[in-house]
Amino acid sequence: MKRILVIEDDDTLREFIVEMLNFNGYKTFDSRDGIEGIKILRTKGADLVILDIMMPHMSGFEVLKELRKDPPNTAVPIILLTGMTDRADFRKGMELGADDFISKPFKEAELIASVAAQLKKRDALFSLNHEAGSSAFVKKLNIDDQLLFNIEGQPKLLKISSLKCISALGDYSNVITSDGKFIIRKPMKEWEEMLPSKNFVRIHRSTIINLEFIEKIERFLNRGYKVYIRNINKPF
Repeated sequence: MKRILVIEDDDTLREFIVEMLNFNGYKTFDSRDGIEGIKILRTKGADLVILDIMMPHMSGFEVLKELRKDPPNTAVPIILLTGMTDRADFRKGMELGADDFISKPFKEAELIASVAAQLKKRDALFSLNHEAGSSAFVKKLNIDDQLLFNIEGQPKLLKISSLKCISALGDYSNVITSDGKFIIRKPMKEWEEMLPSKNFVRIHRSTIINLEFIEKIERFLNRGYKVYIRNINKPF
């Protein structure tokens, strides 16, 4: 059963949305403010969030920005609810990582259709990521391939050739590419298995580097080395 978190300060509207979702087969959690909503999501998790923009203490935009910095929640679809019709607010929400935008008042069918569409898209992306990590795919991976990831709530293709280095963050990894820095849910072991060994080297347990981006190597202590990567100030 899909779990949905509703963050809405209007008690009547929040109860209506929760009742509507329960009737359509979803399990729900709810909160009347953003601070509590963030705590619920981080402790209980959810497959989707319905988030009001205009709330006391912490606006929906602030909640959205905070959640998109939180690695476990970067891929959770977020639907914004608003009584505003300003296109600038719409653009701001999308730039912060919102997946859909629904204006109040709305019809039940409109919200349920948006929820179903966003959950379907999320499941499709997870399926693609699973296929990308399968052993059958890994054996075929080469420097010219691309991988699809969900980054800050948006699908993004990363070229293997653009990967400069990958550092461990538990079940996640900090990936630096020619286009920027990203946090991706993939442990080092999976990266090591899937990346072409003639192009990538694991220089110690927490770092993998692309040989094409090595600028220089210096001896460090007795048996160690400092490896400098192009356009990265700190050596590994």
